[in-house]
Amino acid sequence: MQVLISNPDKVQRTLIHELKITEKLLSKVATDLSGTEKRAEVYAMPDLGIPPYAYRLCGGFPTGMFAHWETDIPFIPVDTTMNVCGVGIYRINGYIPIMEFKIRVEKALKDSKYKWNYAKGNHMISLMEANGAQCLQKGQYLVLHASANEFQQDNKEKGLFVMPDNWFYDKIKTVYDIHSDRYLRYIVGKDAVKFYSTAKCLEKYNYDRNDYLAKKILGENYDKRVVASKHYGMPTINSVAIGCHWACRLYPLLTAPGKNIYLVYPDFNNAFSIDGGKKICLSPHGFGVDTDADIKINGASVEIGEKEFSSDDFENYSINIGEDVEIREAENVRKKVNAILESCPGEIIDSLRQLAAFTKAGFEVYD
Repeated sequence: MQVLISNPDKVQRTLIHELKITEKLLSKVATDLSGTEKRAEVYAMPDLGIPPYAYRLCGGFPTGMFAHWETDIPFIPVDTTMNVCGVGIYRINGYIPIMEFKIRVEKALKDSKYKWNYAKGNHMISLMEANGAQCLQKGQYLVLHASANEFQQDNKEKGLFVMPDNWFYDKIKTVYDIHSDRYLRYIVGKDAVKFYSTAKCLEKYNYDRNDYLAKKILGENYDKRVVASKHYGMPTINSVAIGCHWACRLYPLLTAPGKNIYLVYPDFNNAFSIDGGKKICLSPHGFGVDTDADIKINGASVEIGEKEFSSDDFENYSINIGEDVEIREAENVRKKVNAILESCPGEIIDSLRQLAAFTKAGFEVYD
């Protein structure tokens, strides 16, 4: 296992222990299916933290990680609650006052063909600005961060979330760790291939989804998309990235509500190959989510302080940011960013200042 965290906090130390078990179980499944010893490797990223779903934690897949495995027979761990999530950054032609921006967003969200989730977790619709001192032109920018919600819980025919009666639910197999109460759930063969094919299609789908909303909000003020990144998905059929950039190109490093975001080029010297040649550069997507409370993973349930979340309770599986857990804070945002880039080297080439945003907390205007 690779730990790309210089000084893990309490939550991260707990999650690193769980990821070691995940790595072992991935290797066991691959070895058992292939009939010969196979290797798996898990990376803990600097933003390793608590995911929004209890069964992700119980299955061994927190946010801020990357895993890949060797296998002769395709299999995919389903508790990744696989989806595609990413960020789109769009240059604005002209100037939009903040309260007009608010009205435009509210109107665009009401009139839509998509199932929006920009007010969930750390997702956002943000009005930002660049000062023109670096690579971005001076002016305003729209930043969108969300996932393809249409392929999550309610989509029983094509969705990639573990839900009763969905297309792969009765095909799930389970392997257990003999030294703990942990397990790994997975699907095999043609079902895994179908799962992966859907996940890859969602990469373009999520780009198109963000583009659609950007044009609805900006109208004649739409200039062009300047950045499109993904930090949640399947780079290959034998790998998963959860809250982790893998493409060797410019990416946005998110921080906290109201704070700057940074545009970073990863250090290509840190690129490595998986699955016979695909080059990837691992980089975190933000600061992650943690809690001051104790966290325990007990088989099919998770305890966070006095609260218990069951992976079998499909009505109440969400771990809520702002209620149960919080986005990881930093007294000095730039110092925190620099520390992240020491573990996952890259060069900051620009930043964007937040003016206002729609988030889980509602609409907020920032100083």
